[in-house]
Amino acid sequence: MDERRKYRRSPAKEKTFLKSSEDKPHEGLLMDVSSGGMRISSEVNIKVGTALNGQFKIMPNLGNFYVSGEVIWSKPAGKEALETGYELGIKFNKVSTIPVV
Repeated sequence: MDERRKYRRSPAKEKTFLKSSEDKPHEGLLMDVSSGGMRISSEVNIKVGTALNGQFKIMPNLGNFYVSGEVIWSKPAGKEALETGYELGIKFNKVSTIPVV
């Protein structure tokens, strides 16, 4: 099978906090992350194309990463995700160790 991903993904199980362009807050579970994006588990579906800003940690001793990005896919939750809800693919537009405006 050919690997289509441009960036190597690392598994993660951390909370992530996101806000949509309407300033609506969303909390999810970070499932995996790469330098180009992340997959999260969410109890609510966020529409493909929605712009998001957020933050998450991938290592306890490091500070938060701040990101801006866009939902590029959404599907019903799989076995690894929350029991109910959705898995979302988010493509990063910007990643920083200081808050993204």
